[in-house]
Amino acid sequence: MFAGITRFTDFQRSLDIAPNVLAKRLGEFVGAGIFELRPGSGGSRTEYVLTRKGRELQPIIVALTEWGNRWADQDDNPITFEHEGCGGQVALRMECSCCDGQPSPVEVKRGPVGPGEPTSQQKARPG
Repeated sequence: MFAGITRFTDFQRSLDIAPNVLAKRLGEFVGAGIFELRPGSGGSRTEYVLTRKGRELQPIIVALTEWGNRWADQDDNPITFEHEGCGGQVALRMECSCCDGQPSPVEVKRGPVGPGEPTSQQKARPG
């Protein structure tokens, strides 16, 4: 999800931020259960690997990236996502399940927690 970047030094080089700032942010992601630390392949340096919780952020990252490509990319160099299996371009789509997949404005509704969703206790955990 991060162009294959898993090591601290590669994140730092790619993001061009101070090491102490990056260490704090990555530490917070580990603490929140988004990344986990694993020994690198062949005994190399530690790697930051997305957990299931972290991988479930992919639709959010894709949506924000698409928005950024459209509204914030000043050098016309869009970031795209490809399916690992076939190389096809991945895009986020919002479709109505009743209207033949037509996009439309949405209304937010609150309902009961479904299977596999966090409970109110999990949502209220202090971070």
